[in-house]
Amino acid sequence: MSLEHRIPAELTDEEWLAEVARLAADERRVTGQLVAALVEVDTRRLLLDCLERGDLTLTTVCLLAPHLTAANVEALLNQTRGHSNGGAAARRRMHEARRD
Repeated sequence: MSLEHRIPAELTDEEWLAEVARLAADERRVTGQLVAALVEVDTRRLLLDCLERGDLTLTTVCLLAPHLTAANVEALLNQTRGHSNGGAAARRRMHEARRD
């Protein structure tokens, strides 16, 4: 059970420690996915090229990374490049990627 909508002060010590353990596990899982996605992006030189040209920011890449796959990485990065508000564009692209 996720406790994200409960006030921490209302939780027992046991509930709070379980939530911390769950969050830590999620962080490790997401970090692993991020690293794998960044490896693919690096293999394709997409990240470096985009950052050097100023097409993407690290924030945008970090928002997109958990959703990147070999099948969608190029399309998502192409759709997000050059937006003046890369963070908002990345969130929109993430939402669209979840629906696919």
